[in-house]
Order: sequence, then structure tokens, then C-alpha cells
Amino acid sequence: MAEQLAAMRGVGYGKWGIHKPGLYFETWLADDSATLQLLFGKDAIRLMAQADVGVADVSRLEGRSCRVDIDGYNVRFKGLVPIA
Repeated sequence: MAEQLAAMRGVGYGKWGIHKPGLYFETWLADDSATLQLLFGKDAIRLMAQADVGVADVSRLEGRSCRVDIDGYNVRFKGLVPIA
């Protein structure tokens, strides 16, 4: 797996299909490719707590840098890049 930096875009919170409510966003890479990310339950709560945002203001995550693992066509969200 190769770790890369990505940007979060299209951030929202709500139901996705038949799933329970969760955090959804796209991770955009430097080559302008993107992958949809869905985080539910403890994963979504942990990320929002780390970013100090709540359900009502997840749009503040828009444009945030994050780390992803890339394995072929699979792109897995790893976490936020700390703001310096």
C-alpha cells in the first residue's frame, strides 16, 4: 500500500442509501481522481471529534487535507492531516 495526501470535498452528514447516518465525502488526489468515503458509527464520531466539528457543521471539513492508503484501485481513508 502507498500512502498519499488527498483533499476532502463534498463533505456531508446523513443517511447514505440504507445505511445509518454517517459522514460522507470524496477524497481527491493530485491526479484529479476521487473516491467516495463513507464513515459510520465510531469512525465518523472519532473523525468529527478530531476536527472539532459536529453534525451541523461538517462543511468545515471541506478542503481539509487527509491521508489515504492506495492499493491498486482501493483507496482507504486513514485520517486527517493536522493543521499546523
